[in-house]
Amino acid sequence: MKVLKILYSLIFALVLISCNNSTPQESATWESSTVYIPVDSTIAKTTDAQIDSTIKPYKEKVDSAMNEVIGFSEVEHFKNKPNGLLNNLSADMVLEMSKKQAPATGMIPQICLLNYGGLRFPLPKGSITIGNVYQLMPFENEMVLLKLTGNQVDSLFRYVIESEGQPIAGCKILKKGKDYQAFINNKPFDKTKNYVLVTSDYLADGGDKMSFLKNPTDYYRTGVLIRDAMIDYIKELHRNNQTLKPNKEERIIL
Repeated sequence: MKVLKILYSLIFALVLISCNNSTPQESATWESSTVYIPVDSTIAKTTDAQIDSTIKPYKEKVDSAMNEVIGFSEVEHFKNKPNGLLNNLSADMVLEMSKKQAPATGMIPQICLLNYGGLRFPLPKGSITIGNVYQLMPFENEMVLLKLTGNQVDSLFRYVIESEGQPIAGCKILKKGKDYQAFINNKPFDKTKNYVLVTSDYLADGGDKMSFLKNPTDYYRTGVLIRDAMIDYIKELHRNNQTLKPNKEERIIL
């Protein structure tokens, strides 16, 4: 399976090179126009028969694995700023699956923060395959739990506002002039308390200029890739005869 993942990553890298990270739209419309760019044998004008022959059995395994249907979506999920269907879904999936790690750690996650640029592709309406989730989250980022001080969470909220929105779950942020008001699990944010955040190891290490996450009170590596957590979430819904539904909640009000 590791060989399959590497091959798929190489193929998908071509797509990432040509993708535009963001297309700002008015959040109130919740609309999107997606252009899918195929990368297949028709792209190349010439091919090498020997290379094709060598790759063929691996490609067939990759296609078989990536085309496995794991669930269904009622609508296309796309990202947007400050809020988007894909923003909400991605953060919700990670927050929900991270709670399964809590009993072993004593750290119950209350908030999820992902990075907008890390969501690389929409999830389509209809059948959802493993390949779709790889397109959404092609990185080998691990899901980690951080216990943060109130001051660190304050920096987190201010970062979300200054960056005009990031995928979040478990909280709501309302900009008030030069300040803000925030709620965590529907309760007012208390700067004197500690909170548990689930995020990626990339962000926990200060990626995307999130240096405020680098020195948490406690840190736990789950050993679970964010992409795999998303796949497990969708599979679990499918086993229960449930579909991915659009969540239009406006979690960030600027």
